[in-house]
Amino acid sequence: DVRDRLAALDVEVWVGFHHEPENDEGATVEAHARWREAQRRAAGVFAATSSKVKFWLVTTGYSQDHPANGTGWDTLYPDGAKIDGVAYDIYNWYGQAGKTSWSELPRQMDSLVALAKAKGCEWAIAETGLTDAAFADTKNDGAGWLGRAVTSAAERGCAAFAYFDYTNSGVTWPLIPGARRDQFVAALKSSPKP
Repeated sequence: DVRDRLAALDVEVWVGFHHEPENDEGATVEAHARWREAQRRAAGVFAATSSKVKFWLVTTGYSQDHPANGTGWDTLYPDGAKIDGVAYDIYNWYGQAGKTSWSELPRQMDSLVALAKAKGCEWAIAETGLTDAAFADTKNDGAGWLGRAVTSAAERGCAAFAYFDYTNSGVTWPLIPGARRDQFVAALKSSPKP
């Protein structure tokens, strides 16, 4: 029913079903294998509809680049299923919980690009964010980070780039009206198209 209602819309729809499996059921190899099978079944349901409905796999990315307990793509990817795209949640964690290391996104993007190319699908950034501390960091040009990230993604053929507008545990990632949102909008408007 959900598939059919989505297919009836006049827009393309991307479906991600239960993303971030890394902590499911005690984070075991078996739990992650069950996630893969759930993705395979869901992909089959959505494959039977219009080409306007795309099925995506979404994970944290970090756990796939540093796999443990079956969080690598060798366990998670449902080979043989019709997967339209893969997406990661990748952030600049500078300023959260005392983290002082700076992160640009190309290394994580390159890992995702390689996976998408190997599987014959698109790739995207499902979530990204910049803490207040990172945005204010003049040493690393924090105010220019989003622009650099969007440009790097577009140059690598990114299908979509989403910002996670959220505040939690005293660490803020907001995209409220102001300099950060203005910079993100400007970066999206001026980025090279894939």
